[in-house]
Amino acid sequence: EKGISLHTQISPEGEHPIFIDRRKVSLILDNLISNSIKYTCQHGNVWVKCSLTDGKLVLEVVDDGIGISTQAQKKLFNRFYRAENAANSKETGSGIGLLLTKKMTLLHKGSIDFSSTEGVGTTFRIQLPVSQSDYNKTELIQKDFHPKKEVQQEKQPDEAGKIKILLVEDNEELREYLARYLKQDYSIVESADGQAALEVVRKENPDFIISDVMMPLLSGTELCKQLKSNIETCHIPLILLTSLAEREDIIKGLNAGADDYITKPFDPAVLKSKIASIINNRSLYRKKYIDKSAFNDESLLVNELDKQFMEQVVEYIEEKMMNEDFSIDTLAIEMAMSRSVFFKKIKSLTGQNPQEFIRDIKMKRAATLLREHKYSIGEIAYLTGYPNAKYFSTAFKKYYGCTPSSFVEDEISAPSYSDEV
Repeated sequence: EKGISLHTQISPEGEHPIFIDRRKVSLILDNLISNSIKYTCQHGNVWVKCSLTDGKLVLEVVDDGIGISTQAQKKLFNRFYRAENAANSKETGSGIGLLLTKKMTLLHKGSIDFSSTEGVGTTFRIQLPVSQSDYNKTELIQKDFHPKKEVQQEKQPDEAGKIKILLVEDNEELREYLARYLKQDYSIVESADGQAALEVVRKENPDFIISDVMMPLLSGTELCKQLKSNIETCHIPLILLTSLAEREDIIKGLNAGADDYITKPFDPAVLKSKIASIINNRSLYRKKYIDKSAFNDESLLVNELDKQFMEQVVEYIEEKMMNEDFSIDTLAIEMAMSRSVFFKKIKSLTGQNPQEFIRDIKMKRAATLLREHKYSIGEIAYLTGYPNAKYFSTAFKKYYGCTPSSFVEDEISAPSYSDEV
């Protein structure tokens, strides 16, 4: 839109296997280029230079833009700092882009420096070690360099089956930056403010939400309150992002029901790690819900509405599993939810779809009944909602790896603590 010319210059140093995290380098380069374009006047120029020198990948982004004053250069990598001439320009910015770029560069054992003259332009120079010997084994994703394989990996993966994350951030630069970083592993939907995010949640039914706190129309804290007080959305994990680092603000966000809280600026890798941790922890709830220990385990940070919901679900399954008309549809109706919302909620809380969750409860009940030695296999099949003993035995063997009869024999022959000397 500004008519800026982008020039590229690549000077390779022969064939050389390059051991780098291409995604991080891409983000570093994207950030520097977008920054240069943003602060270069109409019909200006941005040059991108790449070379391989002395075992290091050297990236240079040069522009003939507004430049940086001598005073501002001393604070350029401070968080939330924007040079005065940049702040006075019409361009918006978060003041954290260069700090994140520097952090990613240092994480890759590289260096970043710059030179600038106000009114003339700026040059940023990144140096990254690219030899295998520069990294230890735990830092290498793969030992060998396969160009053809790399090209295949660059293809966009199928979005089907990916965890869907809603990214709510009014700063377009930061929102696009995080979306680019996360889309390698997740399906990303975006919203520019909290009010619009409520409608996006209703339409998209995301698995996870990342939201800024300070936003127009509806703050991230208020968005969190509304979602966590609604039975259809309270199960969705939510991380708040904010520049507010005061203790009171953190407590306010957590009291609103947020699953975690990250202050800006932050390393995107930390955010991704927190997302994975929260998602993985949900799978630990499954067994606890089935044996009901989750209902009394205060170490599990479960929303009170979710706790009540799961109590009702387990109680209903145990009470109705032997009924012929029992199904996921009747269970969803009992919970006053559509089938799709019910499916998403169970999947989010237990890591399983409803059918798998119901199967686990039935199998746990069957094992308990077998240990009591009061019922025949046919009777247990009826009590756990299976049409006949043969179908029950097949399902039981598939789940436990042995037939119901063998299970009983193993239980009888297993030594008890009183048998031990």
